Amino acid sequence: MDIRIEKVQAESTWVVWLNNIPVKFYTEYEADAFAQTLSTRIDALQDVRLTRESLAEAV
Repeated sequence: MDIRIEKVQAESTWVVWLNNIPVKFYTEYEADAFAQTLSTRIDALQDVRLTRESLAEAV
């Protein structure tokens, strides 16, 4: 999943892009916290999936 943050000067907002879906925030802190939390959760879900796949192969 592509996650990126950009500043929208005209609106004084920060946008976190999730693939092609914009999520707007009014502060850089909120945008950064959202992106970091989302990235951490995605990594955790991928780890769980890999663990389940390796356990399924072991059986």
